[in-house]
Amino acid sequence: MFPGQSAAFGGSSFGTVGRYEKLRGTATGELDPNDSRNKVITDIELAPRNAAGMVTYSMEREEG
Repeated sequence: MFPGQSAAFGGSSFGTVGRYEKLRGTATGELDPNDSRNKVITDIELAPRNAAGMVTYSMEREEG
């Protein structure tokens, strides 16, 4: 296992599927504020831009 990864359900195994894992981390990405598909995002035109003119975002995720 790597940092941010742990056994789910107390490490129990589920038949041929095996053990489930819980993952924690940060997902990052960027959006083009000029793309018409992103116009539904409130105030995207006011968001800071990176050097490429994109709006960056990140979010903490926990799966499992």
